[in-house]
Amino acid sequence: MTTGQKWLTGCGIGCGVLLLAGIGACVVGGLFMKHTFRGIEKAAESHDALVGELGPVDDYVPAADGVLASPRVELFVQVREATEGARREVETAVDRLPTPEFSEEKAVIGRIRVGLDVLGDLIDAIGTYVEARNHALIDRGMGLGEYVYLYTLTYHSWLGHSPGEAPEVREGPDGVRVGVFDDNDALFSEEAVRRRYRRYVLGMARAQIGSTAPEAEAGEGEAGRARLQREIQRLEMDPGHVLWQDGLPEEMEVALEPFRPRLEATWSASTNRVELPLAEHETPWEWR
Repeated sequence: MTTGQKWLTGCGIGCGVLLLAGIGACVVGGLFMKHTFRGIEKAAESHDALVGELGPVDDYVPAADGVLASPRVELFVQVREATEGARREVETAVDRLPTPEFSEEKAVIGRIRVGLDVLGDLIDAIGTYVEARNHALIDRGMGLGEYVYLYTLTYHSWLGHSPGEAPEVREGPDGVRVGVFDDNDALFSEEAVRRRYRRYVLGMARAQIGSTAPEAEAGEGEAGRARLQREIQRLEMDPGHVLWQDGLPEEMEVALEPFRPRLEATWSASTNRVELPLAEHETPWEWR
């Protein structure tokens, strides 16, 4: 399966659906592709601008002492709030997915509609959301690495959402999948996102502990360093482990608690799996 096909199945539309749609609507399909990937192109351009100005994810190193600065958390929350409208558009596109109540005679029509209509709206909405998020980060001087760090820390480690959480998968009466992000060979499947989560979070945790000055290993910083080292070991040994899943260090929780209502209000399962950027070898076409 090509990277392009993985991107399409990453939105929950299998190859059989695309083939069926292509047989019945080759010309329409060409127009659909042009419209659909306009959103991806915009997301790619904004990604390049963000990385060019503020650096890639791997450049970010969390504070050695683990302290979360309230002004930076405030900026993160502002980004989440500023992108609420674009996030709602993704949720609306997800809500348009057909329900299991398809009748047998409508199953084929349902496949074509999912392949050309819903898929186009969904990918376009996702691309628009990523573009809006990237511009919001540029406007506030927050790089993608810091965003990923705070996103995984708040929503996954603290609020308890799974890195692979996504909208529910539905299945029609003839077994046709009408969910999103549920293909095991997809860029945004649960397995792929969990690998991405582990790569980024483990990398940041190692960079954080590596930035600790030797003199900080003694005294008050020693206990915190030991806790982080244990978390690193758990991440290394258990691919399904979430950083601090048994509870954040107290100083982190104290820093986040004032933002709890705003963070809870800006969570979205519909966009969760596209928050962690793709690695270069995963990117479709020119999405870098």
